[in-house]
Amino acid sequence: MATPQRILCVDDEPNILAGMQRTLRKRFAVTIAEGGDRALAELAQASYAVVVADMHMPGLDGAALLEQVRQRHPETIRIMLTGAGDLATATAAVNRGHIFRFLSKPCPPEELERTLDDALRQHQLITAERVLLESTLNGSVRVLSEVLSLAEPELFGRREALRQELHALCRALEIADVWAVEMAMMLAPIGRISIPPEILAKHRVGQALDAEEADILSRIPEIGSMLLANIPRLEPVARMVLYQSKAFDGTGFPPDSAKGEQIPMGARVLLLLGDLADLHASGLPLRDAMARLQTTPSRYDPRVLAAAVALFVEHADAAKVAGRRSIAVALADLRPGMVLRADVLARDGSLLVGAGMRVGVALVERLLNYARAGGVREPLTVDAA
Repeated sequence: MATPQRILCVDDEPNILAGMQRTLRKRFAVTIAEGGDRALAELAQASYAVVVADMHMPGLDGAALLEQVRQRHPETIRIMLTGAGDLATATAAVNRGHIFRFLSKPCPPEELERTLDDALRQHQLITAERVLLESTLNGSVRVLSEVLSLAEPELFGRREALRQELHALCRALEIADVWAVEMAMMLAPIGRISIPPEILAKHRVGQALDAEEADILSRIPEIGSMLLANIPRLEPVARMVLYQSKAFDGTGFPPDSAKGEQIPMGARVLLLLGDLADLHASGLPLRDAMARLQTTPSRYDPRVLAAAVALFVEHADAAKVAGRRSIAVALADLRPGMVLRADVLARDGSLLVGAGMRVGVALVERLLNYARAGGVREPLTVDAA
């Protein structure tokens, strides 16, 4: 039997809360919280489908509470109870907290129950869409990313290796749609499929490009964005990909007027992580690479840069202590889901797959085919289970 969706009722009056609980508990799974601070504590401990909050509470009032709920728990549906004379306040609260509905006090029980039914249906729609995005769409994108990685294993390996760091940074910045930022990171180089191989080869080895070649290369974000914009639900991902090279001060591609907070937050994260990955891949230790980024602070969102320093520098020693443990496996024992911790090379020394890639079905098949045709250097190094 499915667990009922839970509702959190918030007020500063214990008698009102007790009355709401008595009225609603016959049909709903209700928890009460006396005041905004207590409500946030409850939300930190458990998931709630709906929060119903009184507007007038000492300390953290209803508007401020529901705004924080929106930021920290975006899938939770927010309802406000307010006095009849507070229309202007309620309107402002709707705009600030993206509130689903507000009800005038005193609210008849039957109206409150109808509203809660509507709110629970809305929550089901939102969570169903998230499941669709995280399973069907995310799975499709992973397949596409894996196919692209076969063409440029080193580049995509570096991006795959950043997946853990991306999630940590998004948590530190309280970014709600982590799935979108993750997809943008994996698909950011997709525009490279339109670039002539000889230009990519010159860029890969650091050979000088002429003005026309440099211009072609600079348009990779635009091409990638156009490709992704045609896929339903990936519009925000396409926008992050478009602005992945745009500095916080407004310089860089695309050459428009967007700067600062006008640039999508996900794109600001991608810019820093992409630069960090490139510096680290060039041989710089992570601490030195972060120090290099700090020499150009106008390029990065100060909040993103500060969070990255805290995660990748201040906590570096702790990360080493809790570092990943790797094991060696034969190619015949390679399985989807494993993560490669060292480059996979052909017998002639050419790179087949970059370190950091998560193994998928296509990758296993590719390496098996290489083994039959010319050989693969074994053993392979993967994360220990």
